[in-house]
Amino acid sequence: MIVLIDDSEIDIFINRKLLEVGGLNFPIESFLNPNDGLDFVLNNPKVKVVLIDNVMPGSSGFRIAEGIRKGGRHDVKLSILTASIDPRDVAKFDELDPTIQLWEKPLEVRLLKNFLSAQI
Repeated sequence: MIVLIDDSEIDIFINRKLLEVGGLNFPIESFLNPNDGLDFVLNNPKVKVVLIDNVMPGSSGFRIAEGIRKGGRHDVKLSILTASIDPRDVAKFDELDPTIQLWEKPLEVRLLKNFLSAQI
């Protein structure tokens, strides 16, 4: 199962379409509220991949990724989606977990397909 956590309905819609276009027919859950998404991931063992917006009101991709890891979900593959990749963010995520991917928006179907195909 793939989980999308993003405060933008438009971004969630686009990412769902990219998954479809990429031929990845996995169950998808999406959350506009990052805390609801975090709770879902922590309580659902079927979740394998989480795509998280880096900047959200009242939260951040880092906070959600940290919550997933501290909650014991080391088996979940994480990708952080951002408008621009800041070297400070790269360092912060690398310190938390060097396997976390940082991607610039908009997503490339090829990149997303390769990542998900390799992880699920």
